[in-house]
Amino acid sequence: QDTPKNSDDENNAIQLKILNTTLNEKLGDNSWNPFKRENDKYVVDYTDTYLTELAMSYCQELAELVGKERLLLEDMCASGQYAFTRAWNMPEDREMTLAEVILALTKIVKSCKCGKRRKIK
Repeated sequence: QDTPKNSDDENNAIQLKILNTTLNEKLGDNSWNPFKRENDKYVVDYTDTYLTELAMSYCQELAELVGKERLLLEDMCASGQYAFTRAWNMPEDREMTLAEVILALTKIVKSCKCGKRRKIK
């Protein structure tokens, strides 16, 4: 039997999934450009309708994060503007360096219990 707390947690989880899906769709939308030009470079225009709605519905920090991520997508792949995954160093709250990624992958491979190596003939 669900208690009110479990029901609230479940509703919150559903709302977060919906928000995540909506944000991913919006970030991948080529027609959405919340930018303005300042000093020969693009900056996020926080007066954009969608970013304003996000700030009012959730919080300003979320709107800023979405705007910055959209600008990053524009810088990284302006022609396609597709979302991509980055390796993240959680303790230091930053993107992992290539060396860190290689070390992490090496640890994963070494800890893998895949059996003995097989020779390929």
